[in-house]
Amino acid sequence: ADDEVPRQPDPDERQPDPTHPAALSLRYPNEETSADAWIRSMMKDFLIFDDAFSVISAAPGGQISLNWVPAHMVEVRGSSLFRAEGYRVWRIDGTWIDFQPDQMLHWHGQNPLDPRMGSSRLDTLRAVIAEDAALQQATVELANSGLTEPAWVFRPLEAPEWSNEARRGFEEDLTNRMRRRNKSPVVLEEGMELRSFGVNPKDAEMMSVRRWAIERVAAVYGVPLGMVGLADNLAEAQTQFYSDTLPPYCEEFTKMLNQRILVRVYDWTDGCFEFNLDEKLMGDER
Repeated sequence: ADDEVPRQPDPDERQPDPTHPAALSLRYPNEETSADAWIRSMMKDFLIFDDAFSVISAAPGGQISLNWVPAHMVEVRGSSLFRAEGYRVWRIDGTWIDFQPDQMLHWHGQNPLDPRMGSSRLDTLRAVIAEDAALQQATVELANSGLTEPAWVFRPLEAPEWSNEARRGFEEDLTNRMRRRNKSPVVLEEGMELRSFGVNPKDAEMMSVRRWAIERVAAVYGVPLGMVGLADNLAEAQTQFYSDTLPPYCEEFTKMLNQRILVRVYDWTDGCFEFNLDEKLMGDER
């Protein structure tokens, strides 16, 4: 009969249950980590690696302890196509410790090659990120050189021959002058020319390339450009971020917690975890 089918509570009828062991476990993940720090670590790894891990262990009062493990230290093991048969966590010293599937909280996205784990979105942006990293390095080198492009000195063939000592003295003098070129002009001997063999900042269009790279990363993660400093509509971007960008990630995270903590650990199907974003949408940025 229809009356025997459990009914999902209406959102308006939901009541918070802060004393449930699952709620306490999320409020106090472990003795050293706050709830905010734990959620931030899980979310960070999910966004970077598309995989986030925490070791589950028993705690007093029917609670569980959740200890985040960096995603790059975890290896998914087993030959099953559909689920992990174990997890191996590699320590810094090269040793490892193995965990059973019920001992590991694993939040992952989709991977067309391995359904047991996620596939980082940053892999599709690898070329963009590599270009941006090279640009940043070039910018640092340019700043170290006084924001001047690489140059060499042209000396005409008819100029008198130099001794090694005279050439070294000229090189040292020119190097000192180049370092102070923003304060005093560089004076060369007659017939000499200072010629460039590099790319100046204008020709390199560094700002345009950097902006393009940030735009690509923001687009993949659905972040409004105003939140990364590429637009002036900060207030509008914040509203869009809280209403369009955050909710899908929060909903996916809570669905994972519902299945892997409420159902698997506590065998409880009548409750659910939920982020409260109402205050954010109303402008309360606490």
